Amino acid sequence: MNLLSSNAVKLTDLVSKYIPDYDTNKKGNTTVANLLLHNSGLPFDITGPTPASKDDLIQQIAFMKPSYPIGSQFLYSSLGFIILGEIV
Repeated sequence: MNLLSSNAVKLTDLVSKYIPDYDTNKKGNTTVANLLLHNSGLPFDITGPTPASKDDLIQQIAFMKPSYPIGSQFLYSSLGFIILGEIV
């Protein structure tokens, strides 16, 4: 919230502004607000093997296909908050 009040980050900012690779697989319109509201299309967690590093995890999330259209439903996503942490 401090970043929002200081205008360092805006709710309407696209995630791809901070993580350029995020603009793939129909996720280019995802905003910071979508991540906060858990309607970004990201699933709850990753499936398969755990990535070897934080950077590998961020890349895996960035290239994921959304599970549902952005903004169309609520689904708690740990992955969304990992991306928010990266933005911060």
